[in-house]
This record gives sequence, structure tokens and C-alpha cells, in this order.
Amino acid sequence: MSKDYESFLIALDKEYTFPIKYKFKFIVPKDKCDVFKLLFKDEKLTSKISKKGNYLSFTIDKKVLSAESILDIYKEVATIKGVISL
Repeated sequence: MSKDYESFLIALDKEYTFPIKYKFKFIVPKDKCDVFKLLFKDEKLTSKISKKGNYLSFTIDKKVLSAESILDIYKEVATIKGVISL
């Protein structure tokens, strides 16, 4: 695990008492939206298209059981080229 992930994991454990509803935010290239949505097929996604229509921003409120599960989701989303995690 990288130092960045380790630091984020420690910060999450200090900030939250699990389980919680965690708000994930991502900016996704329009041509990657279908792949992205498959990762969250059982979740309610809120989206907004960018001014030029090249990107969509997504917000997902997802129940997570641990800080590790948050990191797992970020790692999985990171496999999609061009996605920005906020």
C-alpha cells in the first residue's frame, strides 16, 4: 500500500465511526460513463454534465463498512482511464 493510501486510511479511521454513508464524487469522461456506471449498478447515482458535454460528474452516497472499503472503491474506479476522484 502506498503512503498516500495509508495516510488516507488513517485519516478516514480518525474521522469516521463505521458503518457510514460515504459521499463519493467523480468526474468521468463521457465515453467512459457506461463502464463507470457498471461499478455502481446497485447504487443511486446523481450526475451532472459539464458545460461542453465532455464529462459527467457523479455523486454516490454509499453505505460502507470500513475505511478499507472506501479505499477499495477508489482503487477500482482508478482502473478506468481518465476518471478524476474528488
